[in-house]
Amino acid sequence: MRHRNGAFMAKSGGTVRPIMKFSCVCSVCSGVGHIRLITSRFNNANLLSAFTAFRFAHAERLIMGSPSGPDFSKTELIPAIAQDAATGDVLMMAWMNEEAYHETLKTNRAVYFSRSRQKLWRKGEESGNVQELKAIYFDCDADTLLLKVNQIGGAACHEGYRSCFFRKIDPATGQFSIEGERVFDPAEVYKK
Repeated sequence: MRHRNGAFMAKSGGTVRPIMKFSCVCSVCSGVGHIRLITSRFNNANLLSAFTAFRFAHAERLIMGSPSGPDFSKTELIPAIAQDAATGDVLMMAWMNEEAYHETLKTNRAVYFSRSRQKLWRKGEESGNVQELKAIYFDCDADTLLLKVNQIGGAACHEGYRSCFFRKIDPATGQFSIEGERVFDPAEVYKK
């Protein structure tokens, strides 16, 4: 028995014919990794053993968290949350595409994708307020990133605040207040 084009194949009387078609709907490997694993282990096994192994491998890989990183196959942009590595404060949320992700890993500096400018945004390229990468995590669905960073220049927000989350909403009234002080004047830094 062997696998080809989403089906287990069996040789019968000199003819190879499909005996069961299936596909893995797993977001981890899109079926490819699981099918290769099964066929490499069960080339001569019966269909039931192979299918049972397929289901076990699928469950084992999901439980053990075997994705090698964020999954950009579902959507081109995924949320990336920047957190101060020393204090744990949330600094900002931005978007990353696969290119930004790989450049972040390569340079150890946060690189995002600007939706408004439709290009890579190397954090701090205009202001000097770069984010040095200390650690990077991805969530259980492999569709959100958490960057633990050292915020150079003291401010992550383009409005001059340490955190982009400087507006606190009072749940009882819906009113908001400003928390924190501006670290820099945006008009002077961005010259706009």
